[in-house]
Amino acid sequence: MQIAKATRFREAGPNRLPILRIGNYANGFSEDVDFVEINKETLIAERDDIILTRTGETRGKVLTGYRGVFHNNTFRLNYEKRLLLRKYLISWLDTAAVQEFIRQRSGRSAQPDLTHKAFGPCPFPLAPLAEQQEIVRRVEALFALADQIEARYAKAKAYIEKLTPSLLAKAFRGELVPQDPNDEPASSLLLRLKQQH
Repeated sequence: MQIAKATRFREAGPNRLPILRIGNYANGFSEDVDFVEINKETLIAERDDIILTRTGETRGKVLTGYRGVFHNNTFRLNYEKRLLLRKYLISWLDTAAVQEFIRQRSGRSAQPDLTHKAFGPCPFPLAPLAEQQEIVRRVEALFALADQIEARYAKAKAYIEKLTPSLLAKAFRGELVPQDPNDEPASSLLLRLKQQH
């Protein structure tokens, strides 16, 4: 649904919902949010709905977690909740195979667009519910592990960044290894080298 700029508001208010724009998902709807007055024809997405972006470089991105008004460059995925777990569907949408399918089917123009018709034939492996739950559990465990590794990496990187200047300072002062008292001082060596040139 195209939402005219003249009908948008910069503040929340009674009977207003945010427009679910891609950029706002990235900032958690904390800045640059537009709101629109809702009526009985307004297309509203609920927090647990799965929204898929359909245009531009962000096509195929899964958006979820906010209640608001559909923007014209997204569409909602309707599915049978008795047969399909929400988290399983989200995990499937994020796979490399699905993302490649979306890239191939959305056209090669300057502004690619994924239509419902083009996305419809995307192959989908409908596993039994117990298997879906196990897949979701494993995916979540892997993401948790990835988060732990990323946190350890950030901590190690910060430590190395602090360590490097102090190591260099110690090296220039000659404090990294025991010094030979018979070595000539660096100032004498530099003076001798300068005289040779």
